[in-house]
This record gives sequence, structure tokens and C-alpha cells, in this order.
Amino acid sequence: MQFPAQLEKIIRHGYDFRFGDYISRGFDLVQKNLGLFIVFCLIYFIINFAADKTANVFGYAGIGVEVLFSVIISPCLLAGFYYTAHKTAENDSTAFDDFFKGFDWVKPLTISALIQFAITMLCFVPMIAFGAANWRLIARGDFPIEFLAANLGTIGFLYLALMIPLIYLAVAWSFAPFLIIFHDMEAWPALEASRQIVSKKWFTFFGFFIVIGLIAILGILGLVVGLLFTIPAALCMFYAAFRDVVGVPYESADDILDHLITEI
Repeated sequence: MQFPAQLEKIIRHGYDFRFGDYISRGFDLVQKNLGLFIVFCLIYFIINFAADKTANVFGYAGIGVEVLFSVIISPCLLAGFYYTAHKTAENDSTAFDDFFKGFDWVKPLTISALIQFAITMLCFVPMIAFGAANWRLIARGDFPIEFLAANLGTIGFLYLALMIPLIYLAVAWSFAPFLIIFHDMEAWPALEASRQIVSKKWFTFFGFFIVIGLIAILGILGLVVGLLFTIPAALCMFYAAFRDVVGVPYESADDILDHLITEI
């Protein structure tokens, strides 16, 4: 699969990953536009809460609402956040409707989310088949505890074996939304380009996600209100990483290549 020249250079030559720089840049960036970022978080939380409550109230009939949120609304809102973060980093004027700019790429973002959802379901087929085969016993509470106890290690191993590829892909595909909105790529090429770029330093990215995830969760210490700062800060850190590692198409060659590893 052929990618734009800018991405091919990164995949071929590699790149430096400035872990600490992205943390500090994320904090700096969120403070430049704190009011709008807080409003975004509030709206995102409200929509997420409404989708969750709707699913709870209507049971199976409400599952469609959660799916709608997961594969269409959430990816587009997050893309709008990254679009706004980019404008903030460029010192361009921003407005509230910038957060909905992600819907301009609704088709590739939705297809990307659906691909990830389908692969997740595929990985869990063995577990789903096991539950389907024994659902009557499980529903009645008659499933033999002795069986579970005797096979706990095997079940745990199988679950771990299923989770490993999902964790790998979740990290490896993390740049796909940026490639869609900033490089105007279609869903599958964006996913594959992201996988090839991130996989060159996968464990570094994995550690980075753990750190920014912990930063986001730290907002709970601020009586939950802190989440309105730490979550957008974490997302801005993620944007800062993409901006440095990949960049955007209109940047000069010097800007793109100054972080590449020199050896070929």
C-alpha cells in the first residue's frame, strides 16, 4: 500500500519520540484555550451520559444508541477536538463550532470505527461462542462452579490471548483519526499507515498512553471537576505527539525531517 511521501519517509527512516516534550506541550496548549476545551468536555460527557442512560432505559432496543455514539458521534467529536487543538497550536482564532468540524470526515471516521469494532468482535468470537453454547445454564445460575474453578487458568490464558492483539491494535491505530482529518486519508489506508508508524516504537507509545491516561484520571482528585482540565490536557498531549512525529502536509520539509533518525 502506497502512502503520501511524507508518511513514507517517516515509516522508512523512523523518528524520535520526545516523551516529556509532548506532556509539557499538552499542558501549554490546553491553557491557551481552556474555556473552549472545558465546554467541549462538558458537552462530550453529557452526550455520553445521555447515550448510556438511553441504553439502560430501553435495554436491547437502546444498544443502537450506544453504537451510534461509539462509531459515529464520539469519533467525530474527538476529531473536532484535535482540529480545534491544531488551530490553537497555530494561533488561529477558534470558535465553538470547530468542535463539530470532525463531522466533515464522518464517512472515513465511521468506517474506521466500524473496522475496529468488527475486529474487536472477531477477537471475542471464542468467548461469545462459549457464552452462546452455555447461555441457558448461565442464565439460570446453574453453570457448574467446579468447571470454572478447574479451568480458570485456561480461561484466563485464552482471555489474555484475545486481549493482546486488541491492545496492540488500539495503540497501533491511534494516529488514524489524525491522518484522516489532517492528511485527508480514507479509513483503511489511515489505519494501516498509523499501524506502521506507531509500531516502530510501539512500547514507547504504550507507555505514553499509560502516562497520559493516568494524568487524565488524576482529575478525579479534584472532585471530578479536575477532569474538565486533565482530559483535554491528555488529548492535547496526544495531538502534540502526532504533530511532532508525523506533522501536517503544509509543513516544510525541514519541519518534517528534523525529528527523523539519521541512519537509514
